[in-house]
Amino acid sequence: MITYVTQHKRPLPLDMKLPQRIQEEAEEMMVQLRRLLQMHMSLPPNYPLHRIEGYDISNTQGTKPVAAMVVATDGQMDRTEYKMFNIQLGEKPNDYGMMKETLVRRQKHPEWGMPDLIMLDGGKGQLRAGVSIWKWSVPLCALAKDPDRVFFYNPQTQSFTMTTLTDGEPASTLLRRIRDEAHRFSKKQHSRRRTRAVIE
Repeated sequence: MITYVTQHKRPLPLDMKLPQRIQEEAEEMMVQLRRLLQMHMSLPPNYPLHRIEGYDISNTQGTKPVAAMVVATDGQMDRTEYKMFNIQLGEKPNDYGMMKETLVRRQKHPEWGMPDLIMLDGGKGQLRAGVSIWKWSVPLCALAKDPDRVFFYNPQTQSFTMTTLTDGEPASTLLRRIRDEAHRFSKKQHSRRRTRAVIE
């Protein structure tokens, strides 16, 4: 890149600017997310957000349920870190129980790396279920749809708070991106599990 600037003496082309711009946007997202976490969870303004994990459950009326774990590393989706869980709870509708099982099993794998934030797909019910079995000192939040709202749990005050996401805000973009990717991945794995069951 230095050679290009020296030889051509003109602005860098878009494809050479892009990685830096992506990094800047990711940092902007995390700066704003830290403000939300400070406001709703009493976390420090410099709280690390190196690894954010997002979780989503996918099933058809409780059958062939799977849970997906996706990871954002430094604000960017990192597919090398994704994990999938075949739910063992039983094939009946039980979203809260499935989320509990997923997080219990996640905590058995510290070798995967310690997350800085856990985000669940769902509302206050999913968050309450997650908090009830969560042993690590890692904060949890949940993202509900229609409209998009984030629920936070503050362990210091043992209270739940909520804020509505605003279109165009960097933190909203990051949280939605993680939620949508977790949903996509869980749907994909659930479809594979159903297809495999039909073949068998």
